[in-house]
Amino acid sequence: MSAVGEVMLALANRLRGAESLSYVKAVFLGQRESITAFPVIVLEPAKVREEEDVYNRAEVFLDVLVMGFVNVANKDEQIVGMGRVVGVLDLLDDVKKAIDEDRTLGGRVIHCFIGETRLGVVEYPVRGFELDVSIRFRQRVGDRS
Repeated sequence: MSAVGEVMLALANRLRGAESLSYVKAVFLGQRESITAFPVIVLEPAKVREEEDVYNRAEVFLDVLVMGFVNVANKDEQIVGMGRVVGVLDLLDDVKKAIDEDRTLGGRVIHCFIGETRLGVVEYPVRGFELDVSIRFRQRVGDRS
């Protein structure tokens, strides 16, 4: 497996194992159709940029869209939930907490940078967000590990 693939899996595993996200039904690599269980998180690779370093090493930046979706019928709880109901901002905050707990993804990467967030309605009552996460790591040039 390539280093980029390993880093994507490390991010997915970080989110799957986070206590703050224990209520999330699934963390998917890549978009899905017909999701029926909410809340869910979808990880979509957006861009890979490499800067060749010395000694046959490259500095790599992997940009990932971390997308979260909730399905809340109560209009008053879609944004910020109450009690056991998770609103879209609650899920966003919990995703950021999970990344904050280990910005090196178990020592696999140098750092995860949390960037901009876009929020919106997918189709009522489903709401979602896209969170930009840029992951910096090194890999060997040639064998891509």
